[in-house]
Amino acid sequence: MALDVIGAGVGRTGTYSLKLALEHLGFGPCHHMADVHAKPERKALWRAAGQGQLPSWDAAYAGYLSAVDWPTAV
Repeated sequence: MALDVIGAGVGRTGTYSLKLALEHLGFGPCHHMADVHAKPERKALWRAAGQGQLPSWDAAYAGYLSAVDWPTAV
């Protein structure tokens, strides 16, 4: 599943507000760094991505329609 919206702003630039707005407008759930911290299984996936071992981008964004903040902005 492809993302409909990617917010390329880095953290501390209003990305959490953008996440909430996108979800309110129907582009949610929206992936945000807060989700990585809240879901331990996602931490391992993003750690692997940082080492170039991500199985697929579809796995990283499974269940999301949009994404903002870190690590998406990278």
